[in-house]
Amino acid sequence: MKKSKKILLILVPFFAMSLVSCADTDELYRGDQYIGGGDSFADNRYNVWSSPLIDDAGFLTTYDVTADKRFSGSGDDAHPSGYGMNGYGDLVSKHPEAVEYPSDDGTSSPLQWLYNGMDKEPSGIGQWVDNTPLVGKVYGQTKKMSLIDSSFSKGILSKLYNGQIRCDAWSSYAYLQLDQHGYGALFPKELSQADYFAMVVRGGSNTEGTIGGRLSTFDIQVSFYKFPYATQKYDKYTFNLSQIKLETNVSAENTSLVGFYFDDFDFDPEGIVGMSITYSINDDSDAKAYIDGVLQPVITSSDMDTASDYYLCLMLYEVFFPDSTWN
Repeated sequence: MKKSKKILLILVPFFAMSLVSCADTDELYRGDQYIGGGDSFADNRYNVWSSPLIDDAGFLTTYDVTADKRFSGSGDDAHPSGYGMNGYGDLVSKHPEAVEYPSDDGTSSPLQWLYNGMDKEPSGIGQWVDNTPLVGKVYGQTKKMSLIDSSFSKGILSKLYNGQIRCDAWSSYAYLQLDQHGYGALFPKELSQADYFAMVVRGGSNTEGTIGGRLSTFDIQVSFYKFPYATQKYDKYTFNLSQIKLETNVSAENTSLVGFYFDDFDFDPEGIVGMSITYSINDDSDAKAYIDGVLQPVITSSDMDTASDYYLCLMLYEVFFPDSTWN
């Protein structure tokens, strides 16, 4: 989007404070865009791609992230959210060192996924706008990107870097709603060092309420981009995460942590300047809806460029490069 087409809208003070801005780094949007303000489920899709990432890439390579080389749930495929662990259990099991937080006395203790109900909003939205008390106690607020570098606190994508791992009454202010075409973004800085990548996701669908609550299986592609100045084209490294089971419409709080360690693929993340996420539906056969008063199976689509009665989306809440350094 060219600057001449940008639209600036003043947001109410609270949301301006919570997200810093409703704008991408270089693009501005209506204040009600992507946040449930449309007439239909499809209106809230976020499918913005940074223009340099749309062009033909230079070097391309792919990696298959098999189940033994990723963390993607509680370890219980029937309940990926783990009844409160919310996808954290698999990381804790495979990489316990990742959740240890050092104390002043030289010891360390594990970070929690949730903390004594402080994930809730008992007095309404804004109760925990200042999440400082959660640093050193819960994973999301301790490992969030905006705490690593303040440049991640700007723009609409700041909602992916603020440690908000569940809706907690923030609704779509907490996530991006992605269809299969996904999104692609450049980071405000270049990655220097990181041990692993993680994201917080769940399924979202316009099948009716709790009737639509089910398990859905996604094939997710996470791509990272580097920019070798000799070729002047972005090299693209795609990590394929097949058969990721997520809970759809069970609850907006049933998110799952999904990710992988770079060393498991002999991949050096230094030089990453952007990322993208796309996906396809592997299995959503449990989707149901009332049609003429009768509950029956329905077919969902993840392509919002094509008309469909029912869609399944990937709800992206957070992106992590924990304990990383950036240039």
